[in-house]
Amino acid sequence: MLCLLLETIFRGPATDKIIIEGLKMYGRHGVSPRERDEGQDYLIDVECGLDATRAAASDHLQDTVDYSALIRSIREVVGGESFYLLEALGEAVAAQAMVYPMIETVRVAIFKPALAGDDLKAVGVVVERSRNEAGERSQT
Repeated sequence: MLCLLLETIFRGPATDKIIIEGLKMYGRHGVSPRERDEGQDYLIDVECGLDATRAAASDHLQDTVDYSALIRSIREVVGGESFYLLEALGEAVAAQAMVYPMIETVRVAIFKPALAGDDLKAVGVVVERSRNEAGERSQT
């Protein structure tokens, strides 16, 4: 009953977030042969927008996204196919997150350490996608 009451009160766009911050993963991505041959660590932040009203009321894992499973699936993407660009890797991670039907929006930030000799700490990209965009893309 509480669950139905909360859903009625809080209907509207998703404002709840699941945040995975500083996920360190190894992959072989990049334009240079060295990056692709030797590989390197990546730092990844993922922010998923969803409606967590049902989960908050029920306190049951099946009513939300299991972030442990989401992390495992992101590891498969980063450790799997090799991409030249961080933008492409970010798109693949975002697409993997959107496999979970409850996730309405996703923001993926991927950073890789700078190459030796560069005068900066890291470089990275941010990819943001929404369920609406995903549906529009699949139709074109």
